[in-house]
Amino acid sequence: MQHDYGWIAKAAGAESAEWYGVVGYLNCDLFDDLGLGLRLEWFRDDDGARVGVPARKPALTSEPANYYAATVGAN
Repeated sequence: MQHDYGWIAKAAGAESAEWYGVVGYLNCDLFDDLGLGLRLEWFRDDDGARVGVPARKPALTSEPANYYAATVGAN
């Protein structure tokens, strides 16, 4: 498991913002030379500051949102 938390304090007239997420990894060995991996992730951008438009074009706005991802693979 991994947890991330970040924030930006008010600076240069911009509002403060925070974001956080959790990701979990599960690996299972089926044989000596074959395994399966699973990754599940949730990321919350509370103020719409990290994902979407503001990172590329600060004059545009973005909405707060939840982001989900899942990956399955053979190793």
